[in-house]
Amino acid sequence: MDSRITIRDIAAKSGVSTTTISRYLNGKYEFMSDDTRQRIKMVIQKTGYRPNKLAGSLKTARTNTLGLVLSNPASNLYPFLIGSICNSATLLGQKIIVITTDEDEEKERNQVEELIDSQVDGLLVFTGTNISFYEKLRQKYGLPIVLADRVPISTQLDWVAINHYAGTANVIKYLISKGYEKIVLVVRSNRSHRGTVAIREQSAEETCRLHFGDDSHFKRILIREDNAGALVHGNNEHILDCLKLCYEESRQSPTAVFVADGILMGRFICGIYRLGLELSPSFNLAGYDIWNFSTLMPQPICTIEQPLFDLGTLATEMLVSRISQGFSDQEDQDGPHFPLHQLLDCSISYPS
Repeated sequence: MDSRITIRDIAAKSGVSTTTISRYLNGKYEFMSDDTRQRIKMVIQKTGYRPNKLAGSLKTARTNTLGLVLSNPASNLYPFLIGSICNSATLLGQKIIVITTDEDEEKERNQVEELIDSQVDGLLVFTGTNISFYEKLRQKYGLPIVLADRVPISTQLDWVAINHYAGTANVIKYLISKGYEKIVLVVRSNRSHRGTVAIREQSAEETCRLHFGDDSHFKRILIREDNAGALVHGNNEHILDCLKLCYEESRQSPTAVFVADGILMGRFICGIYRLGLELSPSFNLAGYDIWNFSTLMPQPICTIEQPLFDLGTLATEMLVSRISQGFSDQEDQDGPHFPLHQLLDCSISYPS
């Protein structure tokens, strides 16, 4: 046997990643096929490889490093979140390792396993997927994990989230109270059914149905985008067509366009300027705001601002607090684990 053989050599000979070899050596076979397991086993037997137990024992020490798991790196919200998280982590003496999953659940699991191999002390997760996977990690390793924003209410993991449902419902109620009889919801075509935009869509539809008694006063329009989440060529014309249609419908029935996406909100405001449309008691625009769009309009509009800085700050503080407590399901002597949950309200700007 060559004493210099490493885990990288085993990975190369087996045709898998070093993370997969690490999972095999630690007996974590949940996401590994039988064929892969057998192939790794044969390579290890043939080479006589033995893992470095001393190196593995070093994982019991804290590294003051947090893992940050993001979904779409092109999201317009991430600069706000990453800025607040990094600022809070620095103040708390922590370093950050960032991974992005591109909305791929298998990639997410593999990348998180690599974070664990890098000896992170805890995870901040902003993806909204693989919840059972994270619950198993916490239960098996006592690894502190905090979910942020995209949160299933039923989970026993710690989380910090924004109340998108209430924020949307309050604005829809306001529009209805001002006499708008038709609400047109605008969303981007590839938004995840598990994401925050889906919550806003559900809230808008249910609020309209509750008030009007049916779905005849609510309409949904999708703005085309490619698989990477970028608005496709010709989408500006699509936005202009949407505005023209809504404006024409407002002549028959007072209509309000509700934009559930901050990037789209900016494009719709530009569209209103380009078409020379006037906001009035018959036609109006409302939605989520990331760049103080409401201040750009000659007529005041109703907008929703998310507490993104608070979201990142509180999630980081919650995670570091859990780490400092040394929480572990196996070692907790004070009784069962009680998850920490914090729901943040949006700020709504109502026209004066």
